Amino acid sequence: MFDLPMRMMSKPTLMAILLVYYVLFSKKGHPLILMALIFSLMGDLFLLYPAGFILGLGAFLIAHIFYGLFFFQQRAMWSAKNNWTLGGLSLLLVLFWSMLFPESMKDYWLSVLAYSLILCSMLFLAINRKPSIPGYKNVLLGASLFVLSDILIAVEQVVPNVKIISVSIMVFYLIAQYLIIEGVVLYDNRQQSVA
Repeated sequence: MFDLPMRMMSKPTLMAILLVYYVLFSKKGHPLILMALIFSLMGDLFLLYPAGFILGLGAFLIAHIFYGLFFFQQRAMWSAKNNWTLGGLSLLLVLFWSMLFPESMKDYWLSVLAYSLILCSMLFLAINRKPSIPGYKNVLLGASLFVLSDILIAVEQVVPNVKIISVSIMVFYLIAQYLIIEGVVLYDNRQQSVA
């Protein structure tokens, strides 16, 4: 596992760089995305310390809400594909929950339930964007990797005798955030050039 100084230098620093990247390269600079990045950065900072678990979870929950609201604005019409997607995400949520509830987490069940629902909703909204939107695939892959990263964090934190390498969690998370932001930059810049 990363030691604290390395973690303090890595995730929050890279998220701050990603925030600056978005501000510099997006011609539109959507407030929902800016807020998602700011709350993600806050979540990274809170999670550096064991006492910051609930605050970090809350910050990431808010970041997912901002991402989801942005994705909702580009939603496609409801189709049969959505039924399958919603069913698959519900299954993912059940599996996530089954991993998360050893006795040690009973005090956090409501927080983890809320976070899991928002996380799956964010992924559903990313999937349900119009596929013709510039950056659609980037955002979809990024949102999927975000979910995978969070599942790995849950496994690492909660399930005994399972060792997940912290580096892989960080790599998935950072790639996820980058892909979402790169997809949004492609979308923003196309929208700006059309306007």
